[in-house]
Amino acid sequence: MKNRKGFSLVELLGVIILLGIVSVIIVPNVVDTIANSSKKAFTRSVQGVIESAQNYLATSQDEGLQGDGYDINYMITNKMLEAKNLELNKFTSGNIKAKNANGTIMVVNLTDGNYCANGTKNNLTITEGSCN
Repeated sequence: MKNRKGFSLVELLGVIILLGIVSVIIVPNVVDTIANSSKKAFTRSVQGVIESAQNYLATSQDEGLQGDGYDINYMITNKMLEAKNLELNKFTSGNIKAKNANGTIMVVNLTDGNYCANGTKNNLTITEGSCN
């Protein structure tokens, strides 16, 4: 009898087909999980910016937030936002302003290039893509 080593072509094709089926099932779930976690991280960052702006408003009584508000880049450059564990420089554009006299902070078209946020801390609308 011959000493047969290795796998036959049918066995190799079976393993390749099985791996293909498994990858078709798993890959979309992994991609969705990554996208959802990225969106949640952006939401938490925006909430951190709002908290930071609320702290700024409480300590400075700045009237600039009452009107049209400030551009986020202006607030970052002038050290108006102090956020713990928050990477502020990832935001590319957007506006922060006081929604009403009691100090509710609102973000308008706050974006990092991937997501866009509008609203208050407890009522945020996050959309995919940059703001128009």
